Amino acid sequence: CQYEFEGNWTLAASTKELEDAEYKTQIIEMRNLDSKITQKAIAEKLGISAGKVNTLIKEINKEKKVDKVPF
Repeated sequence: CQYEFEGNWTLAASTKELEDAEYKTQIIEMRNLDSKITQKAIAEKLGISAGKVNTLIKEINKEKKVDKVPF
């Protein structure tokens, strides 16, 4: 939350959320260029752990499923 000094509070994305969003974008781009790239290779290129890459890929896949839900 952030306080605007006018008596209002607003929700703001945390640094972690912003970093994760950037990592997700980079992961999607890497996977588009090379569909067989490993999580380990992605992790090495981004400088993060393979476990973090795995978590982000799961979130990406979950977001794709939500986008495909018909109304």
